[in-house]
Amino acid sequence: MIVEFNLANLIFVLSGLVVAFWALVKVIVFQYEKSLDSRFKTLSTTIENAQKTTLDLERDFLKFQSEIPRTYLRRDDYMREAQILREAISAEIAPIRNSVNRIEDFLIQPK
Repeated sequence: MIVEFNLANLIFVLSGLVVAFWALVKVIVFQYEKSLDSRFKTLSTTIENAQKTTLDLERDFLKFQSEIPRTYLRRDDYMREAQILREAISAEIAPIRNSVNRIEDFLIQPK
């Protein structure tokens, strides 16, 4: 069997191969773009969820920051009030302590 290629047949076969190769490249590029689209869609939903989570965390942090001074002032006020109470109790107990000391000294003195 003899296959003869004249110039027209050779051009036709080469153009067919080029068209087939071009079609194959187009299919590959289309599949790649389709894959990229699905990846970008997944990525965008992940980013949206991360943004929502970040906003929730920022809101919680700002709420926490706004409560810190109030809690600190309450603690500071408590410490100040406790100190005032200690001083007042000490001032009230001092005369009683002095009286008890005098009574002990009186009772302990040798006669």
